[in-house]
Amino acid sequence: RFKTRETRLLIINTETGEVTSPYTTAYLKQFTILPVNLSNVISSLPNDPDHILMSSASSERGFPSYPTVHKINIKNHSKTSAQRSKDRVYGWRTDQQSRVRLAIWRKDDRNATLVKNLKTNKWNKLWPYTDFSEDEVHALGFDKDPNILYINAYHEKRMAVFKVDLRDKKLNRQLMYA
Repeated sequence: RFKTRETRLLIINTETGEVTSPYTTAYLKQFTILPVNLSNVISSLPNDPDHILMSSASSERGFPSYPTVHKINIKNHSKTSAQRSKDRVYGWRTDQQSRVRLAIWRKDDRNATLVKNLKTNKWNKLWPYTDFSEDEVHALGFDKDPNILYINAYHEKRMAVFKVDLRDKKLNRQLMYA
């Protein structure tokens, strides 16, 4: 008996009962070993009911590598690239306008949050920290205002929620909950 940690997203047509994968067989065949996680929806694209944004591993010599973001048509399973993989990026998130804006970066014991600047389209590396340090920061998500990001960071030796205006060059933190 084997235990697994694999996850798969399935699409169920509620009218016909047909069950399919959002990924085509051609996409899956590029992997010698299938990625463990094929279920990471990063946006349901509320204004586009035929599509979703999914983050899934890219293929490097047939093996899962850093994730990319695909816009997948849930009816015909076609996909387009919404965000190419980036070296050392292990996760992607969107803002509330469903734009890929946030990346989780890691190298060895160093971590950071990458945030895409809407004006320049450049990725800014914010809040670098090493594992187990009190400089640790985790992005929680964007406000309806795409310039406001909520983060988890230490406050008086405990994790708290802060609001940060990304237009502020100093990235001052406004304590929201501690």
